Amino acid sequence: MKKMKDLSKALNVVHQSRHDAVVHESLEDVLPGDKVAAGEEPGRKTYFQFSEESVSRRNAQTGMPIHLSLGVPGDLDTKPSLHDYRKDDGKRAKRMMMTVPPKLREQLRYLTGAEFDYEVPIATSIIALASYAAQKLVDERKCLTVKAWNDERKSQRQLYRRVVKKRNGRN
Repeated sequence: MKKMKDLSKALNVVHQSRHDAVVHESLEDVLPGDKVAAGEEPGRKTYFQFSEESVSRRNAQTGMPIHLSLGVPGDLDTKPSLHDYRKDDGKRAKRMMMTVPPKLREQLRYLTGAEFDYEVPIATSIIALASYAAQKLVDERKCLTVKAWNDERKSQRQLYRRVVKKRNGRN
């Protein structure tokens, strides 16, 4: 019977984390501007880069028109993403929990021509639209007034939320 080769060295290489190498990197050459996203650079008015075009493309799977395109199809360098803000000690910074209502999810699916939520990068879409709208309001010298809908069932909705939180031990 033939002796098997010792594969422990190969195993260590294969299972080595791609992040192990950066643990020992020096941060001396990191500039303060390197700690934030490219959209935060001085002189930029918006977090993302925008261009307005007519609706000419359709989602390949659903056939629905695309009103919000996140990046240029086929060019991964243009796909927007949100920066992972961290402090020097590695802890995350500038984070918040946010509930995205079903109606907004529906609108984002419609804008991107998607059929399901998992096809839409929800947070990136929200940030992109907020940044775009903020600059549009400034450029056009307009004010957007946001008002809650008149809710005849407000007290019932509040009661429901209170009961659900109490039953589940939430505050």
